Amino acid sequence: MAETKEWTLMFYFASDNPLAPSIVSQLKAIKDAGFHPDANVIAQFDPHVVNTPAHTFDVNLVNKIWAVGRSKVGFESNDPFVRNLVLDKLWGQNEESIRNRVKAHVEGTHEGSSAKAKGMVYDPPKPSQTMSGEQSPKEALSSFLGFCRQFYPARHYLLFILGHGLVVGNDSFLFDDHAAQHSLLLTELGKVLRNFSNDIQKERGELEMVSFHSCSMSGLEVAYELEGTAKYMLASQGPAFVGSWPYKQILIRVFNDLNSSLSENDIIGDGSSADASVQRLVNKVQAGEDPVAFYLRSKLAPETAAALNKHDPGTQPKPTLVSAIVFDINKLLESNDMSEAQPFAGTPLSTAMEQLKGEKLELSNLRRLNRFLLADAYPQEIAKHPKIDIKKMLTRIFYYCLYNSYDFQLAGYSFDLCLSDLTKVPETSGPIDFLAKSLIAGLKDEKSRARELILLAHWDSQSFWQEDYADLYDFCFRLQKRCLEVNPNLDQLPTRETLKVIYDACSQVTEVLRRGSEEITDKLIVRSAFAGPAFQYSHGLSIFFPWAEPVGSKLWDEQYEEYRLNKNTSWRAFLNAYFELTRRKTHLEEADPKEPVVKGSMSGDLLSLLDDIGAHIFNDEGQLEKPGPDHPMGKHGPDDPTGGNCDCPTVKNYPLFTGAHTKTESTNGKALRIPVSRTFFEGLQLREDQSD
Repeated sequence: MAETKEWTLMFYFASDNPLAPSIVSQLKAIKDAGFHPDANVIAQFDPHVVNTPAHTFDVNLVNKIWAVGRSKVGFESNDPFVRNLVLDKLWGQNEESIRNRVKAHVEGTHEGSSAKAKGMVYDPPKPSQTMSGEQSPKEALSSFLGFCRQFYPARHYLLFILGHGLVVGNDSFLFDDHAAQHSLLLTELGKVLRNFSNDIQKERGELEMVSFHSCSMSGLEVAYELEGTAKYMLASQGPAFVGSWPYKQILIRVFNDLNSSLSENDIIGDGSSADASVQRLVNKVQAGEDPVAFYLRSKLAPETAAALNKHDPGTQPKPTLVSAIVFDINKLLESNDMSEAQPFAGTPLSTAMEQLKGEKLELSNLRRLNRFLLADAYPQEIAKHPKIDIKKMLTRIFYYCLYNSYDFQLAGYSFDLCLSDLTKVPETSGPIDFLAKSLIAGLKDEKSRARELILLAHWDSQSFWQEDYADLYDFCFRLQKRCLEVNPNLDQLPTRETLKVIYDACSQVTEVLRRGSEEITDKLIVRSAFAGPAFQYSHGLSIFFPWAEPVGSKLWDEQYEEYRLNKNTSWRAFLNAYFELTRRKTHLEEADPKEPVVKGSMSGDLLSLLDDIGAHIFNDEGQLEKPGPDHPMGKHGPDDPTGGNCDCPTVKNYPLFTGAHTKTESTNGKALRIPVSRTFFEGLQLREDQSD
């Protein structure tokens, strides 16, 4: 059976489309991050060229075999060697000849083998022939996740998906040019991830985060569908660009956390409380009755030993004493002679770790070896692997992606990003349902100005992808502003007054979608920020909110009805009411008095028939065929579902700056324009120490 690691990082590159050439650089960035023996890094790459198989990589597999239990983070910083992924590819069925030649090279059985390769074992998993062949996006993602679960089990999983986005109300997510079914629907995505999550939970694993390096995936519909699969979601409301996520730095973050020093959180419970384990460890070191405890006590700093002598074994140790003991143990873990000390001479270790004893090791590997020795001696008190603060780690990854994307402004592209806590999704059901019902009532209330205000707020609010999606927080924020403009004394209105109800509903939504920070730690939106003026009103999560009903769309007529958001809220009912009640009357119904009156030469029945035929042509089948991948004229224009952002004019009047348009002395009379959110620089507080 495969050894269960701490982490399995899965990179799924859905690139059987024009994205494929850009993916190679992303794979090489992953390769350059190095490796860690406690982490699997598995990548799936589906090229665009016809008859080229999909590749599965166990990244730095051979390097890990030759390193014998060591970690190597980032390789050497001044090493200009360019590494490739040829030896990382997993050779599957019908590829035994190549696999055997790689095996001979890795194990040192071929002529001219280096001495270091002798005794190595190369026997990685074999991807199935189906997995390497042409599959639909649903089949390909399912088989990749199942492969990782079976052959690369872990306690924690991260999933990174790169491919075309637009999964809500569109049909282009993970678009595959050559598959029979070109894309993956949102409901299918939810089922695939839910099945995977359920399977790994049976094996005590957790999908910590699913991240979408894809356009317009940070939506409430997506969050609802993924709730219960992963704990966190990382995605953008607007466009995402290949190269904007720094995969090398992301991997180094995980590797560094795996190499971190012992912390108080690493003192574990044994079925009782962690406090009991802390007290037991302190008492053992104080008594010094067993060889390991005696050794640890002898290595404490004088002031720590003095404080330990004053400790009452029947009480909970003071936090200052625990911190001092952990600090001294960390110094000891970085000692070259600990593994040779007599108390640890008989400690059983894995073959790989045993080979490290007596070797000259880098600090991170030395600390890891000594920690394993201590954890084997005290298995009920010391965890072998660091208990990583996962939320903090993912927040750092959020800022790495955000800051790496800043320079895309040099090419004229704005960017937004959101990290969401999917366990908080159910908290939004009540507020969104209340909002939807209050908006429906407002649309129907002809005495109030609610319909007009809703239209204006929709017009004001931050939109994405050709007006298909709107930032829900910003829509509510602008609607409240519009309501106050009509009636500044809104708070004094009766609670059942239409505008008052809408205002209160918006307050609930903006509260539940409030942006998180170092101080605000319990919200659905952990972090969200933007760079560039185009998305300056984004707060993190959008919702499907087009201006008119999607005509002839199965995704609207059938799929949206199956969304969990629809089953838990009245948002779709609101959209139906919105489409109907804001629709302009027909030319005939408006009856412009200045239009000339022309006497018809056809009967009323015939005119009615022609009108009915026209309605069926344009409404049931869609308002003119849209060019797409199968169109005779090929792919072109903003309607191409495989990508290409729309260059058409927007209905919004956005400024080209984000700050106040003011002149100051410090800017020599020029307008101060910083196109980033206030939260953009917050991540600087999370800078790593040099020792990290």
